[in-house]
Amino acid sequence: MQFQYSLNLNYNTSSVYSISCSNCNKKYICVTERKINTRFQEHIKHIQKRNFKSSAVALHNNNNPSHQIDPSLALKLIEYEPTKFYRKLKETLYTQKCSNKMITNEGWKINPIIATGTYRLLKGSV
Repeated sequence: MQFQYSLNLNYNTSSVYSISCSNCNKKYICVTERKINTRFQEHIKHIQKRNFKSSAVALHNNNNPSHQIDPSLALKLIEYEPTKFYRKLKETLYTQKCSNKMITNEGWKINPIIATGTYRLLKGSV
């Protein structure tokens, strides 16, 4: 399976990003300190090598063989965040806000009352 895409996200580092399934629109939300395209290519390699322990995207693709990850539509920069703590916090908050996610692990456990109050920190949309 050959993946081609034209997203120019090579310059985005220290970001919260999402990858969406083209068929069911489930989302994988994660963070990276590296270029988003580099991390996305790693997910694609995990799909091709059937390495399901290293990628929730690869696991979703394996569990749903007819589903596709269309690179031109799938990859989305949610928010740039240079500070590691806030990047992880925002990953958790975006994941908790997302009703249609690929994985059930929501990262850090945050009290729902506190989480609701911190949603104002989020600049992007899921």
